[in-house]
Amino acid sequence: MNQYLAVTSNGLENLLAQELEQMGLTSVKPVQAGVKFKASNEQIYRACLWSRYASRFVKVLSEFTCQDNMDLYLAASSINWVNHFHSSKKFIVDFNGTNREIRNSQYGAMKVKDAVVDVFTKKSLPRPNISKDRADVRVHVRLHRDKALIGLDMVGSGLHQRGYRTESGRAPLRETLAAAIVSRSGWEQGKNMLDLCVAQAHY
Repeated sequence: MNQYLAVTSNGLENLLAQELEQMGLTSVKPVQAGVKFKASNEQIYRACLWSRYASRFVKVLSEFTCQDNMDLYLAASSINWVNHFHSSKKFIVDFNGTNREIRNSQYGAMKVKDAVVDVFTKKSLPRPNISKDRADVRVHVRLHRDKALIGLDMVGSGLHQRGYRTESGRAPLRETLAAAIVSRSGWEQGKNMLDLCVAQAHY
């Protein structure tokens, strides 16, 4: 059983927590814009496939107190990245959040990137390359005040990008948010639903 973070929109944490509990996941705990839980490999794969409210799932590798860039670098470099991906793989760091000392997410991402690369080079292994568009591995970092989390993104692109939408309007609604709105509306499966926005557009 590994620790995971399911990322969602602010306000949807409890809805996502209920969904994960219904999937049989344990140690479910809502946090800001997400839900922490424990899962086996089979359970996390099922969650990635069937969750309607999570935008991504992250395997937690480290949680730590982060006051400044040195705390961030040391925590990231203490992870044995060699066990998680090969140096031939391209990676990217997604950094979310700031604090008093780390005021820029790009700067935070750079410090983590440096730490990951240093882990490989200190073991006399080839340096893994960075790729924004074609990354094989996405490192997820979340920082809030003095609390930080580093993990591996389990899904790549956000889960709201299901791949079936061929076109979108001026202000497309994320599928994850749409599912939450439908759930909160009180609609029951098997009953008809009228989308008033679409109905008005065709009127």
